[in-house]
Amino acid sequence: MSSAYNNIATCFELKRNYTEAIQYYEKCYELLQQMDQDSAYSKAVVLSNLCNCEYKLKDAAALRVYFSRFDQMDRCSFVEAMKLLYLFCKLMYLRLQDAASLQAVMEELLLEQEKVENRLLVYQILKNICSIMLEIENQPYSKRLLKILQAIEDEDDIKSRRELQKLIVSYYEKFGTKEELLQAYRDFYTIILTIEDTDMEDNSSGLTAALELYRTKERQVSLEKENEQLERLMNIDDLTSIFNRRCFNEDITASALQKEKAVAVAMLDIDYFKEYNDMYGHQMGDQALVEVGSCMKRYEKKGEIQFYRYGGDEFSAIFIGQSEEAVRKTMLALTNDIRAKKIPHKGSKTEQILTLSFGYAFHSQELVDMTLLIKQADEQLYQHKKLRRQRYNTTEAVTEKPKNCEKTA
Repeated sequence: MSSAYNNIATCFELKRNYTEAIQYYEKCYELLQQMDQDSAYSKAVVLSNLCNCEYKLKDAAALRVYFSRFDQMDRCSFVEAMKLLYLFCKLMYLRLQDAASLQAVMEELLLEQEKVENRLLVYQILKNICSIMLEIENQPYSKRLLKILQAIEDEDDIKSRRELQKLIVSYYEKFGTKEELLQAYRDFYTIILTIEDTDMEDNSSGLTAALELYRTKERQVSLEKENEQLERLMNIDDLTSIFNRRCFNEDITASALQKEKAVAVAMLDIDYFKEYNDMYGHQMGDQALVEVGSCMKRYEKKGEIQFYRYGGDEFSAIFIGQSEEAVRKTMLALTNDIRAKKIPHKGSKTEQILTLSFGYAFHSQELVDMTLLIKQADEQLYQHKKLRRQRYNTTEAVTEKPKNCEKTA
């Protein structure tokens, strides 16, 4: 939790909201005070941050309170860099106390910084101290500090270079010639342009990444559509454009279908289709299948009524949530539509046009047995075809003229 408070405080400090930063640094310090483990270094860091914030606010009394806490810490507990932090706080304290000379503490501080291996910490501390020296217009120490900072500086960290260049500009504003100041401004301008270019590249990279993500998603959507199209092609009969036997087999075994309370299966075929092919040829036979498939598609309702090409001239249908009467009416309407097309079929032994026969089985209870339902529908189809032939034969026998029945005078 102390780390969280410290991070929040740092954010406020970077935004120069030192009052808010102090509140969270205080919370962090209080938590560190309650910790059993050795936290001397963490306390030293927080106290130096508190002193720095109070220095920015020029609150000498508050800074004295935090420095006194640091001053009361056991010197034997000091680890690497703690003395440097202490000397930094002492320098700020003396500066606000209008001390006549800061030389002694500055010399001690410059010697101590050489002993600290954490050069990033040294860089941050000396940068603040350089600001103080420039503030009081102490050229010798400002120059020495800038030289040390330039030696430590990470050239790859362009934003860190910008902060250092600000100090260099400030130095030449106070102590340099016009030419030196102009050069410092040029260098600062170059750094700013580099940062802008870097930011633009980052934004461009972000845009590129966003575009690539979009393209990836686009490719994924395209792939999904292709998969859907492939799945569709695998389930659609090429000739009739209705679903095929593979799809029928999948649908009848679907677990959801087994739980439906009202399910019907219909089996259909074209009457005397072999004779039709023999008389008119297979191309006309294919066209007849297309006409049948087209009629079936008009009666389909997604999730309720679905037709399939079962094989050859055989078709099937699944009805879900339909009453038995609705199933019967749909089948009669379909067969009447085919008959209404009046497709010639001189090879038919029942009618002289293309016709369909059908049979269906209906189930209105739970746990439907689809295999049984298909068998029952197939049996009904057979019975329907047999009945139609019997009716045709009976009608033909009644209407046929008796032989040798010539009219006599």
